[in-house]
Amino acid sequence: MSTPGFGNFQSAQTQALTRVRQLVGSGEYSSAIAIIPPLLKAEPRNPDLLRLYGFSLMMSGFAKQGLGHLRFAAQLRPDDPEILCDLSMVNRWLGKTRDAYLAIDQALKLNPHHPRAISTKARLLQSHAKTDEAMDLLSDALANAKSPSIVVIHAQLCRELKRYQEGVDAIRPVVEDPSVPRSARCDLLFAYAHLLDALGEYDEAFRHFALGNAMGEEGMVTDFEAIKGAWIPETLAALSPAGNDGARAVLIVGMPRSGTTLTEQIIAAHPDADSVGESPCVFEIMRAQGEEPFDQDAIERASATYLKMLDSRVPDMGVDRICDKMPENFLHLGVISRFLPAARVIHCTRDARDTCLSIYFQHFAPMIRYARDQELIAKQYIGYLDLMRYWGDHLEIDIHDSSYECLTSEPKAQISALLKHAGLPFDGACLAFHTSKKTVNTASATQVRQPLYKSSTNRWKHYEKHIGVMLDVLGDV
Repeated sequence: MSTPGFGNFQSAQTQALTRVRQLVGSGEYSSAIAIIPPLLKAEPRNPDLLRLYGFSLMMSGFAKQGLGHLRFAAQLRPDDPEILCDLSMVNRWLGKTRDAYLAIDQALKLNPHHPRAISTKARLLQSHAKTDEAMDLLSDALANAKSPSIVVIHAQLCRELKRYQEGVDAIRPVVEDPSVPRSARCDLLFAYAHLLDALGEYDEAFRHFALGNAMGEEGMVTDFEAIKGAWIPETLAALSPAGNDGARAVLIVGMPRSGTTLTEQIIAAHPDADSVGESPCVFEIMRAQGEEPFDQDAIERASATYLKMLDSRVPDMGVDRICDKMPENFLHLGVISRFLPAARVIHCTRDARDTCLSIYFQHFAPMIRYARDQELIAKQYIGYLDLMRYWGDHLEIDIHDSSYECLTSEPKAQISALLKHAGLPFDGACLAFHTSKKTVNTASATQVRQPLYKSSTNRWKHYEKHIGVMLDVLGDV
């Protein structure tokens, strides 16, 4: 005899799981995150739910929280290559390189021809400057199948190696295939558009960037007035600097696509420096604090949390400076000035039009809520400039402005200034940063594997007729 109501419950759970899969498949991660917890409460050992929750958290910027759910899913279903791919991705984002390789190698051991496992391994190799090895892996896979995930990373590697036409020839048939699922199409459109841009086919490139952006969720601009309201001069004055020494930290901030990765790689090439990439630590501190205002105890806890992260990621105490190039840390310079008072801050600037265009051309994760819309990008830029002026007026920390245009036109002088601000002596290795074998996990990996170049300056002029809305909002900025 069946339990009364159990059949209906099972049906409801099945329908809900199907809905979650649809949301994740269409990139609506925040919506998925909102409905998964009660489902997990009913089935805490469901590996599908755990995987979908962990993946959605990761894609929404909560990689550390997502890791635990993905680990549990892998324990429950150790022979699932998809879970292992997710586990490799989240470990790569968190800088856990060994664990990332272990997970993806296990996935490939289970199925050497698994398309997503192959593309995930290739991306991991690319982030460690093993581009040729990644391309060899992909070439074998492309000969057997035209999987969207493989074609996308192949296109990105072709761009890095300047084999643009080869990338276009491989990706075009897949882009034009109507049977490709929506979840894969967005990545394809952006990868294809970047290759067309490199070939100078600007109108077609813009058309495909616009198609990719149209597939995103509705965006929004940061509430900059709320940030300024939370950190008025009286609030700042009421908090003393933390007692810990934060001098190892070099915070590289600015708008995305303003040269933060380039700056990080230059400094990290120094023998006495390293990097933690785009650490989510500051945002995790802010989330843990919630709506509660910071008091002195919270400042000390935040300081200890951040410095513990640095020490765990770079345990070699011979490394004097550690870069954290999370661009959006500019939002939290108020509290950072209190819990890391000795930290160096480098503010990367770039022509507003080139910055905003480059943001529009990048397929960001959903936490960059404004990146899909020209008007929102421009409004975010104006708000960012206003906030940086506010910090400059009210914070007691030395912020070094680094111009992308000056850096690419006068590299030695500008790099000397960067290193001086970071408290490091000049070293020639910083001029040859592009030869470094250090990890690059961001969208700028292709660019920073090359010497300094000026071709990205005034790039917006190629697209002027397409970006009238953006230019109107920016105005004289």
